[in-house]
Amino acid sequence: CISTLLTTIRKNFEVLEDAEISIECNPNSVTANKVYEWKGAGVNRVSVGLQSTNANTLKLIGRQHSVKDYVNAVETIKTCGIENINTDCLVGLPRQKMSHIKHTLRTITKFHCTHVSVYSLILEEDTPLFKMVESGEVILPPEERVLNMYNFAHDFLEKAGYTHLLDASAWNVIKGGKYYTTKGDSSIIAFNVGDDLSDLGFHIVASHSDSPSFKVKPQCDYS
Repeated sequence: CISTLLTTIRKNFEVLEDAEISIECNPNSVTANKVYEWKGAGVNRVSVGLQSTNANTLKLIGRQHSVKDYVNAVETIKTCGIENINTDCLVGLPRQKMSHIKHTLRTITKFHCTHVSVYSLILEEDTPLFKMVESGEVILPPEERVLNMYNFAHDFLEKAGYTHLLDASAWNVIKGGKYYTTKGDSSIIAFNVGDDLSDLGFHIVASHSDSPSFKVKPQCDYS
């Protein structure tokens, strides 16, 4: 299905040779066969949603994957030949401790993910967590604590060799002098894929030639 979509896109749009083609997936849905299919179709960047490495936190926010699923997903993607991996870390979650964030970021940097997004929880109406917060069953941390969490993540990632992008939630790592960002007039093709292909969407974004530049920062060992 991805191959068919990309073939159709290439027939109807001009896609540059160095275009970044990204697909988003859940950790528990990644298999080697899927990754090989994506790569064969031209996908060169995979976004894997982690949110947290704390099992209780993942259960509280209704995520179906485990930390083991995430580790297996990243290892599978890398084994299949795609090194450009994006992942995320949520802050401001109920019952979340600073140690939880630290462990999540340690896991992310351990795999040298090329792009990391850190953002705070946005409650969606009619979700179990929204109802739990509304009823007082769980309490969200105060704004000051959430800001401290975000600042901690900022400092941690910068020390690990990541550069903060203009987007307030995003960091990119520079390895071997190569930027893992789209530069110049390259285009980005991004796919969002659910657990099955009945929930699939895509968007095409043209980058600007005045993209921000980055300075190389050393890698730090947090082992």
